Amino acid sequence: MVTAGVYLLLRLSPLLEFSSTSLAIITLIGSFTALYSAITALWQTDIKKVIAYSTCSQLGYLLIAIGCSNQSIGLFHLINHAFFKALLFLSAGSILHTYNDQQDMRKMGGIIHFNPFIYTLVIIASFSLMALPFLTGYTSKDILIETAFGRYIFISSLGFIWACLTAIFTAFYSIKLIIMTFIWKPNSRKTTSCKAAFYNFETIPLIFLAIASIIFGLLTYYLINSPYSSFYGNSLFNHPNHAASLLDIEHKRELVSLIPLLSTFIGSFAVLFIVFNPTYSPFKASNNWFDYIYSYYLIYPFISSFATISFKYLDRGFFEYLGPSGLQKFTIFTSNLLFKTDTGVISHYTLNIILALLFILYIATQSF
Repeated sequence: MVTAGVYLLLRLSPLLEFSSTSLAIITLIGSFTALYSAITALWQTDIKKVIAYSTCSQLGYLLIAIGCSNQSIGLFHLINHAFFKALLFLSAGSILHTYNDQQDMRKMGGIIHFNPFIYTLVIIASFSLMALPFLTGYTSKDILIETAFGRYIFISSLGFIWACLTAIFTAFYSIKLIIMTFIWKPNSRKTTSCKAAFYNFETIPLIFLAIASIIFGLLTYYLINSPYSSFYGNSLFNHPNHAASLLDIEHKRELVSLIPLLSTFIGSFAVLFIVFNPTYSPFKASNNWFDYIYSYYLIYPFISSFATISFKYLDRGFFEYLGPSGLQKFTIFTSNLLFKTDTGVISHYTLNIILALLFILYIATQSF
């Protein structure tokens, strides 16, 4: 359900491709969503919230691809993202199940010594999310960011800049998750940390997801994403006027592709500098002011007012009248009309029968 909206936009490509305004709005919303979610993930201490905000950020990337008229790479990244994000979520779930359902990363640490297997899987998924070379995420995320650069319009250029900034923050919170969960010294009781070493059957599917997070994009890149491939057939539409910029990217890719990769390395080195700086380490504190503003000043007022309006005018209004209440009133109204025809006069009954026969005869003589 998370990607249902993206899939809907992909299927609406024959309509969106003829509206430059719609594409610009989608690009703007997608780039803002990617950047805002990535910044919000920086301050999270709940491991599942970090991954959840990461999913929101990647959905923003998918909207950028759609807004920049590269639906094929959008669908390609959607498929690739499913592998390494599922690996991240299931790995986090494995940690929670073996760590007394603890979700606060500040109370973890040192799991690399007790469960190197899960550590390896999280490294693969995180590096694929960061779009490091030779991994599945790199094959789609890199060209997705480059697509915004190739449109040569202001909104796409803005989306390209925000996408590169998002890549910095993506690397930042991904390395932060690895360090706080696996590398830092244990911040819980010894019995809790040792329990994390136990293996179970839930790790078996993670192996297949890890393999897909490494090789799937490399094996299917030229089949799915090549501009000369007809893999999608007529399921996705790309306007001919928008296809030229995609071909330009293929020729300029050596230079442009270094920018997203450089952004990833900047974010990685920045978080390492902060971690090993003894005078300053914001990871030890929880500063969720993004959540506070988002919940109490944006979402809560909107949801409360929208819920009141929808309950009063939709649930108890339109839908109630259209549904059970309206059906009840319609049934009573028609019953009263039919009751008035029951006069007890034979001539009235005869007239009703003749009218009914004429109506049936009229229907029977019509050709449909």
